[in-house]
Amino acid sequence: MENTNKLKSSVWIIVLAASVALILTIGIRLILGREAFYIMVSILTVAAALIHFLAFIKTKNPSFLIPVIFYGFIFVGLQLFMIPQRQETLAFVIGMIILGGVLIYILITRRMKWRYREVLELAARPVSGSANGFTPRPYPAGEASYTKEELKAFTKFILKHGIALPHSDTDRTVLVINPSLFRPLLFKKKDPQRDTYVTFDADGRISVNITEKDYKKYREELTFDQLCQSLGNLFKDFLTLHQQGQEKKIIERMNTLKFIL
Repeated sequence: MENTNKLKSSVWIIVLAASVALILTIGIRLILGREAFYIMVSILTVAAALIHFLAFIKTKNPSFLIPVIFYGFIFVGLQLFMIPQRQETLAFVIGMIILGGVLIYILITRRMKWRYREVLELAARPVSGSANGFTPRPYPAGEASYTKEELKAFTKFILKHGIALPHSDTDRTVLVINPSLFRPLLFKKKDPQRDTYVTFDADGRISVNITEKDYKKYREELTFDQLCQSLGNLFKDFLTLHQQGQEKKIIERMNTLKFIL
């Protein structure tokens, strides 16, 4: 396996977002004053807790409950700060420290991470060619053997661990490789055909669609058919491992990439 990531780095986006958030936080604090600032942050923590709770409902991943509780503690702490001559209890401080430690552990171990970039990176690793660039069409990626019940269990696993967002109907299951879980939760769902996806048909056929936007996230122009076939093979491998009861190997394969930023 190559050591060089095939995806372009997105660190600059993270740094930019963090810088803007910090500047806005300082600016709002100076403009609005202490009490108004605490009220605004309290509203944001409630919103963040609600969003993570919706993520828990959607994925059934219990890790999302930790930030819900953590944001709840922050909300309580902010209310205490607004009380003159307040007295914080030792239990509250200890609770914040414990929850903060648990949240850091969950983030480090990626137990609630959306695996969008890991999927794209794993799909690109076996591709060596750079001929024949992007083509806007679904690609037939072979066949696999599975029952309806096996596919349903597999999609639940895929969603719980942030690998893809399933959309199912009577004839097929579409696993959407979406950049974020929160966007579909908060906004109107768009047509999954406009996303990168892997489709499992009722008759066992597999097809792949990679959008131009996702294709341009690679450092170089990879051979498109090879990339589509590799993405299809990746999910066939995941399905086989799940059928064999070796789900941990799927997560281990993702985690070998470390952090793909």
